[in-house]
Amino acid sequence: LMNVHLGSSYYSLYMLPLVLVYPSKIGKICWTIIICIAVFSSVKRGGVLALALAMLTYIITTQLVSKRGKFTKIIIGFCIFTAFIAVFAYIGTMGDNNIFERFESIQEDNGSGRTDVWNEAWRLINNQGIVTYFVGNGFNTVVRNSRYVLSAHNDYLEAWFDFGLVGMLLYIISLLLLFKDILKCLKAKKEYAPAMSILGVLIVVLTMISHIAIYYWFNVIVLCIAYFEGRYYREKREFVKKEKDNE
Repeated sequence: LMNVHLGSSYYSLYMLPLVLVYPSKIGKICWTIIICIAVFSSVKRGGVLALALAMLTYIITTQLVSKRGKFTKIIIGFCIFTAFIAVFAYIGTMGDNNIFERFESIQEDNGSGRTDVWNEAWRLINNQGIVTYFVGNGFNTVVRNSRYVLSAHNDYLEAWFDFGLVGMLLYIISLLLLFKDILKCLKAKKEYAPAMSILGVLIVVLTMISHIAIYYWFNVIVLCIAYFEGRYYREKREFVKKEKDNE
């Protein structure tokens, strides 16, 4: 609340997928509102964008996995979406920090100088030796070598310079495997698929404009992945076992 470290709001944001599988509806709503307030109060445009897209995805996927009729799904989805917009508009203009004004200033500050930071990270990647190009320079070397003394603010660029092309490709493969399971859960209409989809959206957005893999909050991301993947594969094993028993 004192804005000592604005990035601390990301801890609550990354807990959102687990909050949305909480069994109590009242608890789920209360914790979601708290997370929204935490993210908006940080005035982090990346966090607010990721939160907005994640919640929109949750609304859509919840209706997709629902067993209600199409007409009922549309009505409920529209009502939830309207309420979602109203809450966002209210929280976004609370107090002295208007997050929407910050979005209007993106062209002026180039996303808090992100374009310069990205260009610098790309320069570092292209100016290194052939060996380090493939195997990397070591953890956090973007910060140590950058003229701005900042991270790349992009997980792929960061992984490429720190851990080489090999490290970046392994990182991308791990994400693709996660997204593959998210799609499988959506197709199977698992009750936790919408929350799992939120995790996917948060990763997609914030790996591009911020970081999830080099800060301590990556522990929260891995916790979410462990929960959803563990639940999915446990149910898969139980289904296979039932099929064998029936035979």
